[in-house]
Amino acid sequence: MIFKKYLPLVVPVLAALIFNLFYNWPVVFRLPFFCTLASTLFFAVILTRNRWIFALSYPLLLIPSALASYFCSRYGVPISANITAAMMETTAEEAQEFITVELILWVLLAGLLAAAIVAANFYVKKRWPLRRNPYHEVFLFCAAVSVFLLQMDVPEEMARFGVITLFAGALSYIAFKQLNWRLKAEWIPGVLKFVGLLSLFILSISTTSQQRKALPLNAVHQVKRYYESMARINEAIASRKDLAKRRSSFDEKRGESLKVVLIIGESARGDHFSLNGYDRETNPLLAQRTNLISFKKAKARSAATRIAVPNILTRAKTSRAKKLGRETSFISLFKKHDFHTVWLSMNAVFGTHNITVSTYAQNADTVYFKRNYEAEYERQKDGFLLPPYRGFLEKHKNEKQLLMLHTQGSHWRFDLRYPPQFEIFKPAGKLSSSAARNDPATLINCYDNTILFTDYFINEVITPLEDEKALVIYVSDHGESLGEDGVHGHSQDDRPEQRHIPLIVWGSEKYVAQYPDEFRNLERHAEKKVSHDHIFHSILGCTGFSSAVIDHSLNLCR
Repeated sequence: MIFKKYLPLVVPVLAALIFNLFYNWPVVFRLPFFCTLASTLFFAVILTRNRWIFALSYPLLLIPSALASYFCSRYGVPISANITAAMMETTAEEAQEFITVELILWVLLAGLLAAAIVAANFYVKKRWPLRRNPYHEVFLFCAAVSVFLLQMDVPEEMARFGVITLFAGALSYIAFKQLNWRLKAEWIPGVLKFVGLLSLFILSISTTSQQRKALPLNAVHQVKRYYESMARINEAIASRKDLAKRRSSFDEKRGESLKVVLIIGESARGDHFSLNGYDRETNPLLAQRTNLISFKKAKARSAATRIAVPNILTRAKTSRAKKLGRETSFISLFKKHDFHTVWLSMNAVFGTHNITVSTYAQNADTVYFKRNYEAEYERQKDGFLLPPYRGFLEKHKNEKQLLMLHTQGSHWRFDLRYPPQFEIFKPAGKLSSSAARNDPATLINCYDNTILFTDYFINEVITPLEDEKALVIYVSDHGESLGEDGVHGHSQDDRPEQRHIPLIVWGSEKYVAQYPDEFRNLERHAEKKVSHDHIFHSILGCTGFSSAVIDHSLNLCR
């Protein structure tokens, strides 16, 4: 009889244990386990009060959490706002590169577990319904609101105070009604239940910052953070200030027919460039170039493309991140002074790399994205950018030009990023969609082949400019983890290998002749610690612009 009475508790307990033992196992022993279990259990108790709400909400929590836990364990990445952004903004083709049989089975298992738990809740409720106590319902409702808002990190202290006041008021009311100031044996079980729920509530709101690292709370919290960041960015874009309206000048005499090229790499690590001391010859062509400078200590602003690329293009430096999206890029100033501007990208307009990037790219006179190149996905390589690039150089030969090339570079999957003739480091071949499942040597060989192809690509960009007055800058958006500490991929700002990037500058003979002081200063700063913060100010400062928007402490040509 006692077993039947408490059988309904089995469903929420199982629901909570699934999250904490199956999907939080990589972090379960590094968190206050009983607090995270209590928090999950508290929500499960509330949800199971209504069979249909539970049937709808539990699978919606369980299946995405299973997907998140797979990537947490296989790639060694925590769920964060940047990871959430990558999932939200990715294209179908990019997503396919991560799909494995193991992933599908893992998600199917989650679906079956969800179905079994939901079915059990219907069965238990039908056979042994819980006797509803209106006071408990009030308690659960107020406590649920309190826990939810506290977990969501409500910033306003008044809101937190209001929630606690609401809960305290409901608590006092229930206590008064439950005890009724009479010492009767009947109220003892009620008080015990009440104390149990109160203890669960207290555990649920303790160490909330640690609980947000566990599923499903972490996924919900990071989705909230992602949408908050997008709201801030969209608000900034809506009121964006045009830098072209700021006072500026350009040295027309020195800059006549000047060609400025910015190549934005993808996922390239600075320590895998032989120009920077890597023990493999990954830059055989660039090593032969004169007037080429490699900044060996360059650092990315962020390990996420959606933040790093806008930082390259604008004044939103690391210490002034709030400027992200609030101003136009240097493209505005180049256009103001009659440069023909071109943006060529191997990425999709609404892909991972372009939600916050495309708004800047669209400011160029001519814009090409992946949709402009007619080829199936697996054949699309960065070499597709070269024919239109050469075409624009020829078409506007006697004009000032700013050309920006946004590449796929060394983005996962590495084996799809280079043509067969660049498979120099072996064994290589086709990689598994799960980075962690590949042989480490094969994984690094394929990655180094992408750097070798990048060397070729940059060299091909430079070649038609040899007899022009030209400046070429190559910089990667971020690096990539290749299994260090079990971590793969990017979007984790605390990983040093994801922040160490290549930064290479080349000047033609005519450029060096016209801008000798600027080029000499570039060489002088080659061993300096630099970052994305320097790009905006240097690309303007190195080409003869004068403006109050240029911070000369970040101008590498000064």
